[in-house]
Amino acid sequence: MAPQKFTGGGMSKPNPRALRSKAIHIRCSDAELAEWRRKAGPYSLSEYLRRQLDNAPATKRRSVPEVDSRLLASVARAGNNLNQIARAMNADRRQRHRITAIAVLTELVVIDRTLRGLLKDHIR
Repeated sequence: MAPQKFTGGGMSKPNPRALRSKAIHIRCSDAELAEWRRKAGPYSLSEYLRRQLDNAPATKRRSVPEVDSRLLASVARAGNNLNQIARAMNADRRQRHRITAIAVLTELVVIDRTLRGLLKDHIR
């Protein structure tokens, strides 16, 4: 008999979402779909149907947090800057140019400071 591995504690429940790799496809009319969505209310349709089939109470869907559109736009601009840096570095490497680490680090520090300032302003 092979020795058992020590897993560090008691038995834990498997994550049900991790086990959900299969999908069921059903055909329905527009009216049926609308009615099911109405019945699901604040729950996702898959959660509602799963609970109906299992005769278990549905759990509420997490609400999407409100995000300041200006903050989102600023973070998107910083992400675009990072993408441009990555593209430039990849283009330089393909053309066998030397990538200057100081230039890249300078740009990254600017982006870091910008994001830190945005966060500080947003928390206030």
